[in-house]
Amino acid sequence: MKKIKKTEKLNNAPKHALLFDIETTGLSARSAGVYLIGAAYQKDDSIVLEQFFADSLQEESEVISEFQKLANEFDSLISYNGAGFDLPFLKNRMEKLGIEDSISGKKQEDLYRKIHSYKHIFHLKDYKQKTVEEFLGIQRKEDQSTGGELIPVYKEYVKQNKNALLSMLLNHNYEDLLGLASLLSLKDVDAVWQGGFTPISCRCTPYQKLDGQMGLECSIVCRLDIPFPVTCSCKNDLFYLHISKGQIYLQCPVYEGSLKYFYPNYKEYYYLPGEDMAIHKSVASFVDKTHRVKATAANCYQKKTGRFLPQYGTIETPAFYQAYKDAVSYFEWQEEYESSPERLKSYCIHMLETLRQGI
Repeated sequence: MKKIKKTEKLNNAPKHALLFDIETTGLSARSAGVYLIGAAYQKDDSIVLEQFFADSLQEESEVISEFQKLANEFDSLISYNGAGFDLPFLKNRMEKLGIEDSISGKKQEDLYRKIHSYKHIFHLKDYKQKTVEEFLGIQRKEDQSTGGELIPVYKEYVKQNKNALLSMLLNHNYEDLLGLASLLSLKDVDAVWQGGFTPISCRCTPYQKLDGQMGLECSIVCRLDIPFPVTCSCKNDLFYLHISKGQIYLQCPVYEGSLKYFYPNYKEYYYLPGEDMAIHKSVASFVDKTHRVKATAANCYQKKTGRFLPQYGTIETPAFYQAYKDAVSYFEWQEEYESSPERLKSYCIHMLETLRQGI
């Protein structure tokens, strides 16, 4: 078994976590084995990269054992698709080889799952590690191969033991590790969705709709606490987001007109068809019986005219609707809303989360 250790002048990895990546001779742990495991960790202002390489699969047990020995020095593990592939593969191989598993119980962080949870924000063609690296502006020095393409290269190395083939195998894994360290900037994406920003302006302004009519839109600008790693934009039927290194720009239409507030306990109300409204039983006793009917959930409402902002669910109360059981509700826009940072921030978080979930 070969053990290679190098140091790079990077300051990307958490001090108590180990980044790792495995290379295998196939996708199934039943028929394939692990021939290389790379690991990286922070030390002072540098990142240390260690690789455990099997000159043949007879050394697979030693490779896995040496990696576990290193991993046991750290509190947690960080990977890219490790939860879906690397860790289950290792667990299966350890069971088959009779190696005690000392890493499955460790705290895990899978950066693939993190970036994939923002698929409706970034709209990438796929979520392979190299694709995400390119999206974040991370350029690899040399490696252009995939793990699958290197399987026959490893098999050829076992036969010929050529340094050129070894270099290809090690270099791919090495660049995967460096890329993985760079992908830790994805934590800055999480920071925004967890409220790492401050609203600095909010205003309602007129705009021309596609049908030529005039409408109002609400625009909110926020200052980011931490620079965002990329510039991107996305939207759904109601919300628009543009985010850059220093700020967030959010926009949504303002509804102008009448909306309905639905009372929660319709059995306590009567509906007045002539007035198109519901009133409580205590008041309805003064209304002619021919002008009232028992309310239903769908007509137990009071109308209000004004300006309203949309919301999925109930972020602000009271919530108004265009029709009963609509997915979108509204809350009334008031001028003082512009100068209420806490309410603005709560609404911004709601818009961001709605866009992230692809609603």
